[in-house]
Amino acid sequence: MNSGTRLALAGALAGGFSNMVLYPIDVAKTLRQAGPASRGASLSSQARIYGLGSLWAGLTPAVLGSMPSSALYFGVYEYVKRRLVAGIRPRTEASSSVSSDGSKELYQRRAQVLRRWTAHALAAAAGNTASSLIFVPKEVLKQQLQMYRNAHGGASLGFPGVFASILREKGVRGLYSGYRATLLRNIPSAVLRFALYEEFKLYLGGQALWGAISLSGPRVAVVAGALAGALSSAATTPLDVIKTRMAINACPPGRDVLGCLLDVAQKEGVPGLYAGVRFRVMYSALFTAVGFSSFEASKALLGVGEAGGEEDAKGSSRH
Repeated sequence: MNSGTRLALAGALAGGFSNMVLYPIDVAKTLRQAGPASRGASLSSQARIYGLGSLWAGLTPAVLGSMPSSALYFGVYEYVKRRLVAGIRPRTEASSSVSSDGSKELYQRRAQVLRRWTAHALAAAAGNTASSLIFVPKEVLKQQLQMYRNAHGGASLGFPGVFASILREKGVRGLYSGYRATLLRNIPSAVLRFALYEEFKLYLGGQALWGAISLSGPRVAVVAGALAGALSSAATTPLDVIKTRMAINACPPGRDVLGCLLDVAQKEGVPGLYAGVRFRVMYSALFTAVGFSSFEASKALLGVGEAGGEEDAKGSSRH
């Protein structure tokens, strides 16, 4: 396999593993975002009323969908990032020569940070746009399965039944409910998550945490991923609420993303727009920490090395 295929495979492994391990937290987030009637839902009450199996309702489409989605996400991200880093380095270094002697070092540092943020932001947007073609149908099926037990007294329709029901009632378009809301949420979230992750990873490498724990290797990815995931998810929670409402048909008929957002704001206020924020921040911090660290471990296992490094960028410009 070439390096691009191995990077995609590493992303698939990371996505499937992360979804499987952290799935019950995502169930709790969906229940809390579904509407005021579900606001008091908790994992313990869900398990008590509908059984432990309800905590994994929709797991099959989530894991199966996350693997190709994550493969596209990480594969496109890594490819675009490496090409962008390789392409803009000469211009950045050349422009630094016009700086005065007194500010040259500061100019170079700022230019380097800007180069990294630009490359990571554009690469994250590209990866997310590509992966959303698979991610959105997976999310619709998963959240419909998560909510079905609550709406039908604990009955389980199952993955084939929900899939057939959506196609019968809305056609293929129904699998892409909330597609625009997903992109509006995911692209800024991905830009923040990946850019922050790369910066935290650079800063934390070799650092001592609280003066006691020396961060190196996998621990850097875990801490950097948790911080990046928590901050990016907190900033984009209102868009995630709207995406969830549209996926489970909880918005007024005919409302677009903005219309649904205004409806929630008018009826439920700020608390409605930030429904499930604690679960989402916790889930995203754990998911990003587990996902990024398992992605780094999968890359090492598959022999593709440190993605996005300087040597990788040089290599990508030669091929």
